[in-house]
Amino acid sequence: MLDSNFTDNYQKSHIIITNDFNGELNLLQNTKDINTLRIFGVDFNKNEFTNELKINDAHDIINEAYITTSTKKIIAIFAYSYNIISQNALLKVLEEPPKNVSFILYINGRNKLIPTIFSRLAHFDRRNLESIEAFPLDITKLSIPVVYNYIRDIEVQNLNSENGHKILTSLLHAIASKNINLNRRDLERFDKAIKSLKAKQSVHLVLLPILLSLIRQ
Repeated sequence: MLDSNFTDNYQKSHIIITNDFNGELNLLQNTKDINTLRIFGVDFNKNEFTNELKINDAHDIINEAYITTSTKKIIAIFAYSYNIISQNALLKVLEEPPKNVSFILYINGRNKLIPTIFSRLAHFDRRNLESIEAFPLDITKLSIPVVYNYIRDIEVQNLNSENGHKILTSLLHAIASKNINLNRRDLERFDKAIKSLKAKQSVHLVLLPILLSLIRQ
């Protein structure tokens, strides 16, 4: 489920626990400015992810982190395991990242990182996302009538906030699957929507501005 500080947390260093590296990579590339991303642990030619992050990989990551930048830089690391030596090498830069640099570590189990790292960073367990239903609309073909008909159906169902969170999550994944890039303002709409659901605002009223904004994408 999406976090109530969606935008802020996704700008800070954090850990994502997932069984779907491909899905997370796709989501990452379509919800972040590609110019700010540095991705490690992915062989794009073979569409494969690193089985074990080794010390040489850690050194490459550290070197990239210390390349000065005046804009935000996100270093994403995908690996099914991180050996102890590489984790210890990364510890300092993860605890005290250079200015404008944040990290996202992708793992498929809590035990893949040493407790020192795991306790230092926010973490999101996304292993249950496989059960999320597909968003019912084709977001590449949205129109005002389509959106209002959908919103009217949602209003009639009188859904609770938990169902609203599930719809937002499926919408976000639909956006990523269609290669629609979201800027910070777009992400802030999701952030506002999540907080509105937490405050028990009606689901249809929360969804309406997000869907209308997608018509113009």
